[in-house]
Amino acid sequence: MTPAETFSICTKPSHHYSPRISGDLVAWEDERNGNSDIYGYDISTGTEFPICTELHEQEKPRVSGNIVVWEDERHSWWEEELNYWFYGYGLSTRTEFPIARYDAIFGMGLQDFDGDIIIYYDMGGEGSWKIMGLRLS
Repeated sequence: MTPAETFSICTKPSHHYSPRISGDLVAWEDERNGNSDIYGYDISTGTEFPICTELHEQEKPRVSGNIVVWEDERHSWWEEELNYWFYGYGLSTRTEFPIARYDAIFGMGLQDFDGDIIIYYDMGGEGSWKIMGLRLS
């Protein structure tokens, strides 16, 4: 049996959560700046890079192909209710983009992402959770 190769992804002194991988891309939630941001790592080049370091919380990154999506609270702070959004980042274009607003509490929205489909929980105003899909294209 051949021994497995071990290598570091992120060793910065901070809290790191929710790592996800697709191909050579790893994305995670990182608190090195005092709030939750999204960072990435390209395994093929050994390069770490910021994906979103906006002032407010970015959480639950999910990766599919060359797109990273996450929950974003940047619009919550000036409105009376929690106003979560899904945001995305295209690795090939190095561009961040808003995807959609969703109704959720306690950050229970984003669950998974594959191809161009986001799966999430939505409270929907009726008080019961629904499993929803959202197509990016």
